[in-house]
Amino acid sequence: MDSANSITKMKTNKQKTCEKIFIFTSMIILLSASVLAFGVSSAYYPENPLYVPSGEEIESFITLRNQAGTENISVKAEIIEGSEILKLTAESDIYTIPAGEITKVNYKITIPPDAEIEKVYPINVVFTTVTQSESGSFGFGTSIGQTFSVVVGSGPPPPKEKPTIAPWMIGLGIAVVIIIIIIILIRRKKKH
Repeated sequence: MDSANSITKMKTNKQKTCEKIFIFTSMIILLSASVLAFGVSSAYYPENPLYVPSGEEIESFITLRNQAGTENISVKAEIIEGSEILKLTAESDIYTIPAGEITKVNYKITIPPDAEIEKVYPINVVFTTVTQSESGSFGFGTSIGQTFSVVVGSGPPPPKEKPTIAPWMIGLGIAVVIIIIIIILIRRKKKH
């Protein structure tokens, strides 16, 4: 009887373990689906900064995507870093992204006229999913940020010129090769 109880306990433990694995896997799939439901992209990112001359103003946008979701998503935009030069141009900081579509978040960047050339302004805008309950209160969920830099100036600095080999260096190299060939020929004649 002890062995029968042991076998029954082992089966029960295996079933519980399988149930836990199933629940854990299901949660991961559901959470990853909600994370993939919306995305953020921009023409500018850490490796591709936006260049704006001092005293100038430029308008651009960040794209919110809901192409994997099946329901409309509302997100709240918050400027975490760079609010001294970046302003969102919409009346509200809540954006709705229809299912299967994209929404543009327009912004304006204004560089002060006295800004130093090549000064870097880090930008960080975070978008957080928002749900509204029947009572009118808001709940917040997944957050995705878009970061890039704004560099004061008209464009990336010109590439540095690669040093060229001076003609005298080429002549010196040819002379060394000729001297080596002569030394080799003289040694061969002495051996014969």
